[in-house]
Amino acid sequence: MGTAIEKARRYRELVERAQRERQRVELWQRVSRLATMLLARSLRGAARGGGTAAPEGEDELFTEACRLIQEMFGFPNVSLFKLDESAEELILVAGLPFYSLCAHHLLPFFGEAHIAYVPERALLGIGSVGRLLEHYARRPQLQERLTEQVAEALARAARPRGVIVLLKARQLCMEMRGAKKPGWVMTSAARGCFRDSAWREEFFRRLTER
Repeated sequence: MGTAIEKARRYRELVERAQRERQRVELWQRVSRLATMLLARSLRGAARGGGTAAPEGEDELFTEACRLIQEMFGFPNVSLFKLDESAEELILVAGLPFYSLCAHHLLPFFGEAHIAYVPERALLGIGSVGRLLEHYARRPQLQERLTEQVAEALARAARPRGVIVLLKARQLCMEMRGAKKPGWVMTSAARGCFRDSAWREEFFRRLTER
């Protein structure tokens, strides 16, 4: 009986391994097709004289290719520590540097992230906050979308009472082209209790005390 169970377990592991390998091959094939399309469009754009922004549809292809590559390596490791009861304390991780790439113009934007949450039943490992930020920043992005994605990922991972994310960044697509003016762009996203003005005020008060 034990031998039959062991054989069934091994067979199931082999099937699961084969499925994962097939999925990796399919992902690589999709990335390869997207990369070929992206190169072809870039060459056509160069032949037409180029431009300051990515040709129509190119930014979406580039973003999708990077998303698929990240999907192959999986979601970043998130450490959670169980709480016996709900907490009322705001936990702030401030001044996290990040670097990303504008999906429209393929120029960098970079700055600092300030992220806070109020735990419900679990505490996030401090390093997990930075890993989630980097996971979504390391792809062609829009700052507004990056802000929302980090807030949503933290809300899903820890199920806190609330999350707020504030990004402050320099956009080189604004400084090197177009207006050609330096400046900071600030975006924010709130979930749960941080939609309440009292919690937002506490968040900004903590930031000013740094």
